[in-house]
Amino acid sequence: MSALSEFYDFYDGPEDRKDQLDFYASLFDQQKSELLELACGTGIITLELARRGFYITGIDYDDDMLNIAKRKASLENADVQKRVQFLLGNMKDFVIGKIYDAIIIPTNSFGYLFKFEDQISCLQHVSNHLPPHGILVIEERYRSPERLTQMINLRGVERTWEGRINPQTGKYTMYKDCIRWIDFASQTIYRTAWIDEVQEDGSIKRYTSDSGYFGSRNHYFTKIELQLLIERCGFNIKDVWGDLTKQPFNSQSNSIIIFAEKAA
Repeated sequence: MSALSEFYDFYDGPEDRKDQLDFYASLFDQQKSELLELACGTGIITLELARRGFYITGIDYDDDMLNIAKRKASLENADVQKRVQFLLGNMKDFVIGKIYDAIIIPTNSFGYLFKFEDQISCLQHVSNHLPPHGILVIEERYRSPERLTQMINLRGVERTWEGRINPQTGKYTMYKDCIRWIDFASQTIYRTAWIDEVQEDGSIKRYTSDSGYFGSRNHYFTKIELQLLIERCGFNIKDVWGDLTKQPFNSQSNSIIIFAEKAA
């Protein structure tokens, strides 16, 4: 098992995602849209959209994350269960054999594809699973030059992002990471993430993983770069937002959110 998979909902769970969940639900008509989520992880967004009436499929390449998603789905009522499914697959080369009305890549997941050829392959496979005028939404974190400078200045510094009692274990648990390096030429961030859990005797048990979700490296995008990638693969950009409230993107934005339509 990926050591950090069971902790994913602890430090990045649905209780912290209301704006994100509302955002994706607002983009589509649940009566008319069947959705596909790439890199769905433990199914936080997938399951919430199913609860809100969407038919949706989530795919992920990590067996452990996917098994958690399936376990959570099994606890939902029958109406939700019939609207959601989870499949094993890699977003860079997935083949489902089905056409969807819209495909979403939320939560900075597209950047896990740090190779240009994998990014292009992913978008081509997205296109293969959409009809003309089908919708693609990509949500990536925006790293401004100032933010990147701050990050490189913190190289090697242990940072605690979440620290509280884990309701599943009753133990005080901390989600931490460390920036190892930023390669500005390839726009790649190298980082390590881990969990420190306080045991009954006061000792610390550390959980680590080298899977893409928890570090090693990911690509950061500029707005123009992301737009050109998407347009190159046969999409028309309809909107570019800087946050989940659909404010226009600017240099102070936290996110780059692309809303695109497959060309006819």
